[in-house]
Parts: sequence; structure tokens; C-alpha cells
Amino acid sequence: MKAYGYDRANEEAEAPMELKEVSLQCTTEQLDKMISFLNYVREHSVKHPVQYKEGECDHFHYRDWLKTWTKKESDFIILLVGDNGK
Repeated sequence: MKAYGYDRANEEAEAPMELKEVSLQCTTEQLDKMISFLNYVREHSVKHPVQYKEGECDHFHYRDWLKTWTKKESDFIILLVGDNGK
């Protein structure tokens, strides 16, 4: 697993930076919502299995899944890649 990030306010940022550590500040209710989102991604990947080629992935935005999301909140994106037997 890798983590990437960038400053959404910096319009000149071309590519996300690889992060070695990520902290999430949240309430228990927000944590429960994130867990539900991750379960949704997992269920989707089980119901719709894909053999990804090198460099291919599927992505899921938390902001698209959570209907109450606002721009004041951080978005996180799951990039789902396959191991293709590796």
C-alpha cells in the first residue's frame, strides 16, 4: 500500500507526493463512515473482479460516496490495483 497527497489549494501541483505517514483526524462517527466506505469498495471489488494490466487501476472517491461531503472536508481516494498473481 502506498499513500499520496497534495495541497488541493495549490493549483500548480502537477503530481501527488508519496507520503510515508498519514494522520487522519476524525470523530468516531466519521471513522464509522470511512469504514463503511472501505467496505463498499471491498464489496464492489468482490462483485466486479478485474484483472488490471500494469499501470491500470480503478478509483473511488470518498466525496462521491458520502452525499453529505463538503469542500471543507478532505477527500480521500482509493486506487484499487490488482496483484495479478504477483
